[in-house]
Amino acid sequence: MPILLLEPIHISELKDAINNNLTLVIHELSYAKELVKKGVKFTCYSLKNDGLKEERDLQTVSNVSKVNNIFLEKEIKKNIAKLRTNKVKPCYKKKIKVEIERTKERHKKKIIQTNLRKKENNN
Repeated sequence: MPILLLEPIHISELKDAINNNLTLVIHELSYAKELVKKGVKFTCYSLKNDGLKEERDLQTVSNVSKVNNIFLEKEIKKNIAKLRTNKVKPCYKKKIKVEIERTKERHKKKIIQTNLRKKENNN
């Protein structure tokens, strides 16, 4: 029966963990890449809304781009700043939520358009 370890294990102690049938939770991509270099074979799971989902390989897990999220956050803050006034008006929270949704939709459309352009350029 495998034991789940939530704390990271140093690479030098990895053989002992494998021999003792321990299950590791990997929090950093660099740690996972080091494990692959050492020749450790493992199954990647990612946490989704429905639960754990098995991923094909490490690349699909690492495709989550933080750069786009930072750009999106800046855009959301900029659009909210345009909406806000010094006075509290009716439905101001609802207006902010709607503006955040609009910004996210615009961002998605932008990403989809750039992906389509890349595909067209490759063909």
